[in-house]
Amino acid sequence: MSNEAARIELGGGFLYQVRRGEGMVSAPALSAVGVRALMSGVGFNARLAQDLERFAQAAGAEADVLASAQQEHGIAIVQVPPAPETPADGLWAADDSVLTVKVADCAPVWIADAQSRRFALLHA
Repeated sequence: MSNEAARIELGGGFLYQVRRGEGMVSAPALSAVGVRALMSGVGFNARLAQDLERFAQAAGAEADVLASAQQEHGIAIVQVPPAPETPADGLWAADDSVLTVKVADCAPVWIADAQSRRFALLHA
């Protein structure tokens, strides 16, 4: 099996696959409420246009819909689009934004409300 064909069910609604040469874990079940959720090892600097474009391509999105905040451990959750340099530990939106958070030994937490079509991505 080539890397491009790699697709492994992980259980709990999560799927591992390789997209555009990058390994990613997605949560297809969230798409039922309009949320594209994925975890990726793709590192990027949100201030560099070429990094944003590379990450967006790997995620299957346009770079102009990526949303991120100045990530800071804490309790602040901000609505997209955040003001520049806004410190936060999570984002929420009610549009087609692609929310991003960085994690290392922590985990991303997705929250979605199908009725209001709002969703959040938190760093936990």
